[in-house]
Amino acid sequence: MDYYNILGVPKTANDAELKKAYRKLAKQHHPDTGGDQKRFQQISEAYQTLSNPQKRQEYDNPQQQFDQGFGPGGFQGTGAFEDMFAQMFGGGPFRNQQYNQHPKNKDVTIAYTMQLEDVYNGVETTARYRKPDGSVKEVKIRIPAGIGHGQTIRFAGMGDDTIQQFQPGDLNVVIKYAQHKRWQVDNVHLKQQIRISLLEALKGTKVDIQTLDGNTIRLTIPRGTNSNTTFSMQGHGLPTGRGRGNAYIQVKVKMPNLTDQQLMQLEQIFGSSSS
Repeated sequence: MDYYNILGVPKTANDAELKKAYRKLAKQHHPDTGGDQKRFQQISEAYQTLSNPQKRQEYDNPQQQFDQGFGPGGFQGTGAFEDMFAQMFGGGPFRNQQYNQHPKNKDVTIAYTMQLEDVYNGVETTARYRKPDGSVKEVKIRIPAGIGHGQTIRFAGMGDDTIQQFQPGDLNVVIKYAQHKRWQVDNVHLKQQIRISLLEALKGTKVDIQTLDGNTIRLTIPRGTNSNTTFSMQGHGLPTGRGRGNAYIQVKVKMPNLTDQQLMQLEQIFGSSSS
């Protein structure tokens, strides 16, 4: 196997020329970008050999026996080779020394939008994503209760597995909250606005509040409650490491459209009560 011909460089090529040729060919033929795996291995093997002064000298000297193949542990590259590979492919199969003996497929990052009820209780779901070869992979994942908006969960070994000789990559799931029809999220707390009539505010009333766990709590609104008053429901927010947050209910009083006669009657009532 002619390593110089594979890289397209002369036998007098220096380190910079070798590196430039390798970077160009590796990007072009890498399996993750649709390249041929065998061709990519030849390019990597050639660069590993020629970039190492001792191995290059042995290769250039035919009377010395030199193993041009891959060892049983896959790529046996030098640290410089792995560092350059990682820079080219964003962490790629040779991301760190942990995988020197066991190259790794690409990690996959996807977003998953959760309903607040699932955030409250946790959920088992199926994650689907498209692999570099165009096929769709499905994996079962479990998302724990209380996961935060914007938080990422790593599922080891559930990522890309296109190259069977490499160990599977990881699956990173970025959590997003779906907008809820009643509740707004404030960290681990929940907030909701309800509207009551002026008469209900004056007399007092009871309002049923449906929580995320499907239960209903009857909230007592005392007589004389002002608009924008907020009531707290302890322990009915999102799960935390130490329990649950709170739910807050803000009351908005709907003002009625009154006739002049009705306004006069109210003026008489409030005027007499303040005298």
